[in-house]
Amino acid sequence: EEAPLGNYRIVAETEEGDSTGTFDVAEYKKPEYKVNVTTPKRFVSAGSKSKFDVDARYFFGAPVANAEVKYYVYRSRYYPYFGEMEEQSDDEDESSDYDNYYDEMMLDGEGKLDASGHLSVEFDIPESNENDVWDFQYRFEALVTDSSRRSINGSTSLVATRGDVIATAFPDRYVYNKNENARITVETTDYEGRPV
Repeated sequence: EEAPLGNYRIVAETEEGDSTGTFDVAEYKKPEYKVNVTTPKRFVSAGSKSKFDVDARYFFGAPVANAEVKYYVYRSRYYPYFGEMEEQSDDEDESSDYDNYYDEMMLDGEGKLDASGHLSVEFDIPESNENDVWDFQYRFEALVTDSSRRSINGSTSLVATRGDVIATAFPDRYVYNKNENARITVETTDYEGRPV
């Protein structure tokens, strides 16, 4: 009964490996307000600065003023899936198995919404390490608790890029006989999936 509402992830580990699953904690009562978390850009250069904006409004329109906020930033490897690179919607589930794979908590903190129900959190994106061979995704999760002690969470993510172009290579098939020629298709795109 004391658990905050929202999405949870459970990890089970043995010596042979591990597995994860997610579940939601909800009440029969409809939430009284919604938490929306945004970031100015989905793709940002590693080593630069960005921010996360937290906004909370009651469903009847008024802001959730002066509510307490706990926030967390998690880092995971970024896998570009170009058929799914659409604009983030408010209802996007940020907790898919791929988004959460090998998460590492980078930052946690507390804040307070202002009178308009808003909080901005500045975030310094770490520089890329010369040994990094992939980009990283940073997921920001905010838990907002209003004056009635009801808690609602929201999240969004950004991707720290090491360059401007993604290159991929696809063979025309995966098994060849000796002395056969393999045909490899190489594609270069930007991070939004547009051809370069």
